[in-house]
Amino acid sequence: TESIAYPNPAVANITVQFESNTVTFGRLSVTNALGQSVYNEKIAVLNGVNKYLLNTDRYSNGIYFVKVNLSDEVERTIRFIKTK
Repeated sequence: TESIAYPNPAVANITVQFESNTVTFGRLSVTNALGQSVYNEKIAVLNGVNKYLLNTDRYSNGIYFVKVNLSDEVERTIRFIKTK
């Protein structure tokens, strides 16, 4: 299944969307282009389409990577660009 982040480029917010086949917990994290963590949160994951809104207003302009880690060890990485 496809994982997406929109709008891309982001200005103030970005929506991270992905699908899961189970109800579980996971981790949503964001790193910058240097690999530094800028966001990390434990999330509840539902069966089907999941959407999470991230506030990117305080992020500097640049390239970021959203990682979604699910308890079944599935990892999804989505690249997005932050602009002002």
